[in-house]
Amino acid sequence: MDNKSVFQSKPFAWAVGGIGLLIVLLVVFRAGMYVGLRQAAFSYRGGGDFSRMSDRPPRMFFRDFVGQDFVASHGIMGMVTKIENTSITIKGPGDAEKTLTVDDQTTIRRGMETLQIADLKLNDRIVVIGSPNNDGTIQAKLIRVIDPSEEPRMPFPGDGPPDLPRFF
Repeated sequence: MDNKSVFQSKPFAWAVGGIGLLIVLLVVFRAGMYVGLRQAAFSYRGGGDFSRMSDRPPRMFFRDFVGQDFVASHGIMGMVTKIENTSITIKGPGDAEKTLTVDDQTTIRRGMETLQIADLKLNDRIVVIGSPNNDGTIQAKLIRVIDPSEEPRMPFPGDGPPDLPRFF
């Protein structure tokens, strides 16, 4: 068997084609990694420079909303199941119960109306922005009561499946 017949054989052509394909795949994979790392670096830097890029003072993204700083906040939504002095228990997604702590700094609103904790009722649907405490409760900064006449965009616990249009 001479060299010319080896280079012209089908197994050799398949081997060279397979190696070429492997090299192309590795180059494409490496290019994808490069692009992904560049996007992550841009995203990371862009998030830190948000206040500079948007002409807003640092850490005051939601300040115009109700005059409070909500940048490092956590949120939850659900139905009120229990109200005691300065705490509210709500049933959130997946029937998980969370306890909220309310103080003088907490803003409670329904539409444009400012409420007190005594104005809340059982089964009210609420959206909460706050901070987690060490004891597992959430220190509420803002509580928005959803008006029952408005259709919620996201389902609340106990709502059941949404009505979907039927095409058949």
